[in-house]
Amino acid sequence: MSAFKLPFIRMPQEFVILLKSNMGGTPKPSDVFKVLGTNPALMMVMEKAFSEFDDGRGIEKVMSALGWSSFKDRLASLYISKSLYGKYSQKTDLEVIEEIKQFERTYQQFEVSSYARLFLLGFYIKLANIRCQNLQEGEVIQIPSQVINVLSVLEGRAERIDWLILIISHLLMSLDEALIINHLGQQKKIDYFYDLMSSSDRQLMFENLLSYGASIGEQDFVLYAKI
Repeated sequence: MSAFKLPFIRMPQEFVILLKSNMGGTPKPSDVFKVLGTNPALMMVMEKAFSEFDDGRGIEKVMSALGWSSFKDRLASLYISKSLYGKYSQKTDLEVIEEIKQFERTYQQFEVSSYARLFLLGFYIKLANIRCQNLQEGEVIQIPSQVINVLSVLEGRAERIDWLILIISHLLMSLDEALIINHLGQQKKIDYFYDLMSSSDRQLMFENLLSYGASIGEQDFVLYAKI
């Protein structure tokens, strides 16, 4: 199974903060804009891009009308458009985030529903692949399809499903899928699999987790045991 190298990506931190938060089913627009409103330039971009949905009552009412999920998707499309074309689009465009939505749908049964960390990981991968394509360096980053087989063995839903998917991806790059599934069924911990990996595979996993953690401003997962 082919390996991949995760780059550091300078991500929009206001948006990342929201995606990492426990937003519940229907977060209050006031809570969302407490975060987004710290960036006046972004607010100007949003007001213009979302103007087709604005009935004159402002951007917070636009979010209320669209709902958090749709608003989040459309906001993400602005960031993706900027990464693709070098500037923000005049309107939101859901086509450019279809890969992210498909990624989210694939694993949503394993995520705690009040979080958007699947979307966060998909968003990161999309930005990373655009960067690799623009610089013509590195392979396209793809999560191994077998990850879903391994997740199916685990019980319950994970709050930090993004980290779990990345760790399982690296296990699958190094170890046999049947071995992983069998030993997970026996309640083996991550340390057990870590010891089975080659030193080069362990090094790649650690470097990739550090890159992802730095990109989303979250290092504690690498520094402390979480799984």
